[in-house]
Parts: sequence; C-alpha cells; structure tokens
Amino acid sequence: MGFDYDTYSAIVSLRDAGSDDEADALRQNSLDSLQERYERVMSGVVAGEDFAELMEKYNEDEGNVTILVTPGTEVYGSEILECAMGIDAVGGTDTAVTDYGYYVLRYAADAEVTDQQLSDITEELRGYITENKQEEEFSALMDGWKTEYSYQINEEQLAL
Repeated sequence: MGFDYDTYSAIVSLRDAGSDDEADALRQNSLDSLQERYERVMSGVVAGEDFAELMEKYNEDEGNVTILVTPGTEVYGSEILECAMGIDAVGGTDTAVTDYGYYVLRYAADAEVTDQQLSDITEELRGYITENKQEEEFSALMDGWKTEYSYQINEEQLAL
C-alpha cells in the first residue's frame, strides 16, 4: 500500500536535500492515509485468508511479486531486507515501512538451490569476471600505447 505520488515525491526530495529526519517525519505522518487499508490486509492475514489473493486485491506495486531476499540483498532497501530477515519461519508475515509506503512480506518458502544451479551460476560469474578483467587489461594496454606512441587522428579521413 503506497503513498500518493505527491507524498512520495516530497519524501524523495527531502532525502535528496539531505533532510533525512524531515523525510522520516513526513513518512511517519503520512502512514495515517494508508492505515485503514493496511488494517484490512493485516486482519485478513491474521484470519488466515489466502495471502496471494490479499496481495492481488490490495497490491499497488505491479513489480511486487515473489522475490528472493538473502543476507546482503540491497536491491529492495534496508527496511525490506531487515523485515525479511526478521521473519523466522515459512508462512511468517511482517510489514516493512518504506518511503513508498507499507510492504507486507511473507516468508513463502526456503530457497532451494540444486548442484546444477550452483554450477551454472558459478560458470556465469566466472565468464562475467573474466570478461571484465580482459576489458580492464585491454583498456590499460591501450592507454599505455597512447601514451608511449605519438599519433594523430585525422578526423576528415575518418569522416568524424
């Protein structure tokens, strides 16, 4: 359940200006506008209603789906990471308050990683790191050659 655009924009503007305390205060004061919907969702969760159906009904963030949150995850913000890491068991639910509004999180399942998945990820990372290292070395060599040898670029002949 998210803040309206104006509220969210004001919070972001305050953060950009380095006024985190003011942004936090605005965020906290603005939660009242979301409280009724939040209480409906949480009463459904407590009553054992289907979590997926509740999220379908009340979710305002179309990008919000099942996500893997692991220690060190930074993509979703510290509030969501801390909330997710605080849920102890599968089926547990908690709420994160962010600059966007309320995020209701459920520990859906333990992550299961097969040996094949680990192998695939390892190879993908190895390829990525190798490619980056090659690009770094090539750039360093090119910079060295540009410094070591004099050259001129004829922009007319190159049609630049």
